[in-house]
Amino acid sequence: MALILVTGGTGQLGRAIVAQLAETPHVARVMSRRAAPERQRQGQEWARADLATGEGLAEALDGVYVVAHCASNPAGDTHQSDVLGTKQLLQQARRSGVEHFLYISIVGVERIPYTYYQHKLATELAVVESGVPYSIARVTQFHEFVDFILQPLLSVDESPLRVPHDVLFQSIATQDVAALLLPYLTAEPTGRLPEMAGPAVMTLEEMAHGWLEARGRKQSLATVGDAGHLSLAPELIAGFRQGYNTAPDNARGQITWAEFVQRRAWEKR
Repeated sequence: MALILVTGGTGQLGRAIVAQLAETPHVARVMSRRAAPERQRQGQEWARADLATGEGLAEALDGVYVVAHCASNPAGDTHQSDVLGTKQLLQQARRSGVEHFLYISIVGVERIPYTYYQHKLATELAVVESGVPYSIARVTQFHEFVDFILQPLLSVDESPLRVPHDVLFQSIATQDVAALLLPYLTAEPTGRLPEMAGPAVMTLEEMAHGWLEARGRKQSLATVGDAGHLSLAPELIAGFRQGYNTAPDNARGQITWAEFVQRRAWEKR
């Protein structure tokens, strides 16, 4: 039995990993900036800590064998939280004798010149140079990310709805990522793990059609050269058009986009 610290344990992937660990003999210690909830899952621990400030990291890592580092803050100061925060976490992990540091990164971070991706790449380098035994898993975008970027379409009444043309995704369910990562958590550190991608490469237009249909929206779509009605940075659009965010040879997810969309639409009823 191992004590495994899951940073970002209340986030999308963190929650999925914690749920997977609940089915094993291992103990998950959830690390979050939030206070512990009144009720916790049996066999689960809680650690309140902040990557950006370093507060609580020593206590969070006390007795920990493995770290699953899922924490990230793409909407905030990613240099402070992701790069510098991870360096603080790694320094404390080395002092605490952590034997395996598993970092979750993104497919294509070395090829897409987007600030957040550049910081993810810098964080990868910090992990490699830390002296802590490590594994790095690059994963394609989550289904939830595509769902999030399509949300602005719901507030547009005009038709057709404009989405950028030829943008590619190979999105994957967080549950699939957690299941794929689970065997690696207590295995020996191996450096770079095989990339983890969803079941199929799809255009954003194809994904938007199914997404709108599941919500009963009848508007047509038009593809455009810019971001259209969506809030996507030009650097991301350019990289996604090249397919740098996909990994067709590593299609390992099981839950399709259509299945995810139907489930999410049902949950919102």
